[in-house]
Amino acid sequence: MIYKPTPVHYTQLFARRIVKTTFIGLLWKFEIVCIGSVPRVIMPAAPTLKCRSTGRSRIRDDGIRLTRDTYGSLKVAAQRSGGHVTDEARQHGAVRRSVTDTVYRSLKMTESTKEEKNCDVKPKRRNPLTEPSLKPYQTGILAFLAVVGTAVILKDFGIVCLDLFNSKSTPCKSESLVRPAEKWRGADQVTLEKYDISVCDIDRVYADEITEEQFDRKYRLKKPVLLKFRNGAKDWTDPEKWTLKSLKSAYGEWMLYSGSSLEVVRQGGNGYLGSSFEEYVDGMMAEGHDDKKEPPYVFDRSFYDDTDLADTLNLPSFLTVDNNLEDSLFFLGSTGTGISFHNHADAWNAVIFGRKRWFLYNIDQNPPGGVSPGYGQLDWYHNLYPNLTTKEKPMECIQEEGEILYLPEGVYHGTINIGDTIAIGIQKKHAVTDAMKYIYEESNLRGKGETTVIDRMELILKVLDIYPESAEINLRLGTLNQEINQMESAESYLEKAVQIDPYFVMALLSLAEVKATLGKKDEAETLMKKALKLNPNVWDGYAKYGTFLRENERFKDAAEVFRQGIKVEPHQKAFYFHLKEMEEKLGNKEAARKVNQQLRRLEQMEAQEQLRDRA
Repeated sequence: MIYKPTPVHYTQLFARRIVKTTFIGLLWKFEIVCIGSVPRVIMPAAPTLKCRSTGRSRIRDDGIRLTRDTYGSLKVAAQRSGGHVTDEARQHGAVRRSVTDTVYRSLKMTESTKEEKNCDVKPKRRNPLTEPSLKPYQTGILAFLAVVGTAVILKDFGIVCLDLFNSKSTPCKSESLVRPAEKWRGADQVTLEKYDISVCDIDRVYADEITEEQFDRKYRLKKPVLLKFRNGAKDWTDPEKWTLKSLKSAYGEWMLYSGSSLEVVRQGGNGYLGSSFEEYVDGMMAEGHDDKKEPPYVFDRSFYDDTDLADTLNLPSFLTVDNNLEDSLFFLGSTGTGISFHNHADAWNAVIFGRKRWFLYNIDQNPPGGVSPGYGQLDWYHNLYPNLTTKEKPMECIQEEGEILYLPEGVYHGTINIGDTIAIGIQKKHAVTDAMKYIYEESNLRGKGETTVIDRMELILKVLDIYPESAEINLRLGTLNQEINQMESAESYLEKAVQIDPYFVMALLSLAEVKATLGKKDEAETLMKKALKLNPNVWDGYAKYGTFLRENERFKDAAEVFRQGIKVEPHQKAFYFHLKEMEEKLGNKEAARKVNQQLRRLEQMEAQEQLRDRA
């Protein structure tokens, strides 16, 4: 018998559909369980992350993290006084999600379910259409709920404001909701007023008007250049493969790694927050821009290589891509994302969608404020950049959609994205200039632990001979002398670094530690306070100042500094450990107990994440 719906059946079907898509969805949003004759709607689980069919495994087992579980003296984790990426960092690849992330752990990301054997996405179950069997009074109830639910949803989307106790419904302002992203977003007027500039201090030339010989003679290893193309990105890739819709369709369930501008550089140029592509664009990336809350930025060293996107490239002959000699990077972020100052070997950066503001300094002029971990790029731009003199300001330019920027080896650079921006980067694995060779070699030796501090110091002294006015190199020599307890020499180099760059937060903190060791406690405390005033958003300052106060038995002051440190870095376990210790010293048993509870919860969360990472 063929089922033929009647007008009553159409009413019932319509009521069912409206209730399922509005009212029950609303109840699910508020986590209310529906019972009785109202149909239950079970929201589908997030799709399982697919195992990639090509390229390297996405399981990260390197475990590069910030120091989290040091319960003795609170130490700054794996401080990188240099901003370039070492061979050690490349071997590790992108770092898995770190529980020490300071800003973004509060973002609620859907936890993917994992298939033990084949990692396939579980198909969604669809119920076949059946003949409606609702009674008339049930139909009436459903119709009423549908009307109410629809009105509430319209209200939620800002179309109408509903007051159930008032017969009037009035238009209301649209509220910001996290909805699935549909396309890359351009910058709004407010963003343009904050970050856009019309000047450009970098040469801009058409790629088809320059030969390989001219490029080598004028730009390679000499100065940056922006390459334009007659038809934009179409001349060197297929932009249709890079649309949000296309990428979500092809790679939506793939894992990629992101992080803050400061911590990505601190961790050797690796993202450390793991999420699926879809989770990132529909969750973290959908958040509105906030100057005080830098969004996470995708900085992934494996994603691009594992995709088929490389097949779309058709580059000028003087821009090479050789996996044996170069690293490939995938970049994705919304307004305000970017990377803090660092440098490395020869590289180029290509923007497919969006715009990118660049801040550049030659290798002989360190960025004011120093390299990571001194400032996140937004902190630097809003708090330090306005105070710079004309001489101190960087070369600047906006890289437009479809342009490729060539960066010579050693050039310090930081970026801020304007609107949703997606780009790729190619970076040489090995340095060729003398100074960068010495820096790479010293960093690699330090990472492997196969040499003495004296051997490393000899390499950095060679760099100092080339760039005697480098604040970064003086900082490195100061910290190396500090490691071997040569405090007078350390003090001399660090004072030189601060003299060259008064904004150099990490140099100020290192100098303060040395002065404290030398018994110059008042000078040490002044320097630590100055560093925190320059940048109150770097957790290293609270770590070192709190430790200084604890060692001088100023327990009450130390407790307050550790509390402030927790606000900046809520997942740094050592802060909780030392705060608990201070509360116990002060006789505040209840406060110490509460801090200990927070520490245990943090450890449990970390253990769960480690188990999830191994799964």
